[in-house]
Formats: sequence, C-alpha cells, structure tokens
Amino acid sequence: MTSPQTSPTRRDRRKLEMRERIIQAAHSLFQANGYQASTVADICIEADVAYKTFFNHFPSKHQVLLEVEAEGLESVLTHLSDVLESEGSTAKRIAAFFERIAAEAEAAGPMNRELLAEMIHSAHTRGDEPDQIKRIVAAIKRIVEVGIEQGDVRTDVAVDTLADLIRGNYYVLMISFGNLADYAIVNQAKSLASLVAESLAVRDSSPIIKIPQEPHSDA
Repeated sequence: MTSPQTSPTRRDRRKLEMRERIIQAAHSLFQANGYQASTVADICIEADVAYKTFFNHFPSKHQVLLEVEAEGLESVLTHLSDVLESEGSTAKRIAAFFERIAAEAEAAGPMNRELLAEMIHSAHTRGDEPDQIKRIVAAIKRIVEVGIEQGDVRTDVAVDTLADLIRGNYYVLMISFGNLADYAIVNQAKSLASLVAESLAVRDSSPIIKIPQEPHSDA
C-alpha cells in the first residue's frame, strides 16, 4: 500500500517562493541590462534578498540563466500546444508558431538578443539535453503527423525529416536573432514559415523515371 503524498511544508513553500523571486528578478535584469552586465549583487537587490540567500539557492549566475532558459522553453511548448489545438491547415499552424515566437522575442526588448545568444551558447556547451527539448521535438513531429492525417502534408518524405525541417528553421530564426543586431525577426519568421509550409505541402504524384544503364562490356 502506497503512502499518501505529503503536502509541502510552509518552509518548503517559502524556499520555492524565494527561488522563483530570484529567477524572476534575474530574468527582468537580463532583459533590461543584458546577461553580462547583470551581477549577482544586482539580482539580490532586484529580488530584495541577501547576497548569501542567493547562493543558498543557486551556485552561480549561470545556474539562474539555465532556469530562465527553462522558462523560455516552457513558453515554446505552450505555443506549440496552442497551434496543435487550433483549427486550420498545417501551413497556418506553422505560420502561427513562427510568428508567435518572433513577436515574443521582439517584444522582450533589445537586450533580449544578448540573453538569447547566451542561452543558445549555454545549450551548446552544456552537453545534456533538457526534457523540454525532447518535448519540443515531439510536439513539432506531431504537427507533421496531424498534417498527414488531414491530408495536407506530403508522405513521400519521412515524418522525422519533415519535422527536422520545421525545427531547423525555428533554430535558424532564434540563432540569427540572437547574433545579428539588424535581424528583422518578424519579417523573417513569416518568410521562413511560408517556405517551410511550401516544402511540406503535398506534391502531385509523378512517375519514377529510371535512367537506362549502359551495357557493361569486359575489355
């Protein structure tokens, strides 16, 4: 017989609330001033916590960045869930996903470029893959599968390959925005979404043309 789950104690709740307050303060500062310019002392002031309290919850500023990254990935998952539940064609779902991501990134402010670049660099050097990334991959694959079920996505290419096409262009969008100061992310999102949708669209069947082989002769 399994024992019933115990509710978190008041102390546990206070620790979680303090941890979240630090994360939100850090996120706000990273977006306002940039990741590099924001110090642990700045975060403590913004969160109204003692310097020692910060290190009771996080070993470093970089660890807080990982938590901010995790919240960003949750936002991506929310967008994917919304578009999967929406009515309409696969092209509309892809356009909605790309445009939502772009609008959110642009609305976060100019220092969001640096923050995004830091998160991308962190993801590349960390060496592990968060569970959220696996869920994003699965959700994007589901967009393709739903499109096939609806009959507006091609079936002559593997589902995983088509899903990689969506995911790859999403990454291009984010990496370019994080590293290029003059990158017009909203316009590029629309263009990339249109190109990806066109690539996934059903093709007219055409006969396979076999190229005749030259007869082999022994010299």
